[in-house]
Amino acid sequence: MEKKEIIKIFLERGTQLDKKSLDFFSTDENRVQEFLDKAKGLELPPILSLDFVRKVLAERKVRINIIKTFQKRREEVSVSDISSVLNKRYEKISSLLGRRLELVNLISINKIGPRTRKFSI
Repeated sequence: MEKKEIIKIFLERGTQLDKKSLDFFSTDENRVQEFLDKAKGLELPPILSLDFVRKVLAERKVRINIIKTFQKRREEVSVSDISSVLNKRYEKISSLLGRRLELVNLISINKIGPRTRKFSI
């Protein structure tokens, strides 16, 4: 791609290139399209410097892998369904906390009195 074409492309986008960035783009024509794709949502300065161009090209796209998709139930949810989910959650959390070695002498907050010395809540 010739330098005139590169300048024309960037002028149509409303920005200009300095000499170093023009030389950078003229070495590889694929970089122009790659830069324009990555800078699509960005606010470009009036004159693009080589540092700005490299910064935009260095940004990586975040890859998101969908591990599990939630499929919404079509049926109504009853109180017993919610109750069973909460009970299962409570049992799971209590079993996790029960296995921890730091938690010794577990006691309810309501049972803490003036005579209780060492306890975990």
